[in-house]
Amino acid sequence: ISFYQPILDNLSENVIKGPKFREIIDKLPKYDKQLYDVSQLSLPEKKFLYSVLSMVCHRYIWCDGPINAIDKIPAVIGIPWYQISKDLGIACVLTHAAVDLYNWHLIDQNQEFSLDNIMTNYTMTGTESESWFYLIMIAIEGIGGNILEDILGLPEHMKNKNNQVITDFLCKCNFTIKNMTKIIKRMYEKCKQEIFFN
Repeated sequence: ISFYQPILDNLSENVIKGPKFREIIDKLPKYDKQLYDVSQLSLPEKKFLYSVLSMVCHRYIWCDGPINAIDKIPAVIGIPWYQISKDLGIACVLTHAAVDLYNWHLIDQNQEFSLDNIMTNYTMTGTESESWFYLIMIAIEGIGGNILEDILGLPEHMKNKNNQVITDFLCKCNFTIKNMTKIIKRMYEKCKQEIFFN
């Protein structure tokens, strides 16, 4: 993973713009199967590398604008990205997992998960708007995910007519959905449409 540090240091457009980003990648050591072997990485390492390589590959393609977009990427970033994507069972493209699910950390490890206690690892523009857009999605899923396990047990409770358990679950759903709604309403606090959708 350390081989990619020069790229990560320059991933955001606010650090380096345009085709110069490609020059950094093109200066990396040529692809070597042993040097860039990803098979021995742990699952968290693979998720992290999938996330950053997804952004790196897309920046490499699009960094000089749509007219000058290219249709090939160097093996040094493309092959590891493909291998990790295959291992994770995720498409080799910029996905929700790449920019959201695998792209965050807690600001304060001693505090609970919340929108105000998470931060993105990397963005492609370096703007607060891009980061905030991802963080909203991460927070919604982090909170909404709490009811998924309960949903799986719901058919059995309905079959057994466990009315109190079902009622408690519906109350929990109501509370969770209200919290998720509050989070999505905060989108415009830090996500400026003219920047993120430009």
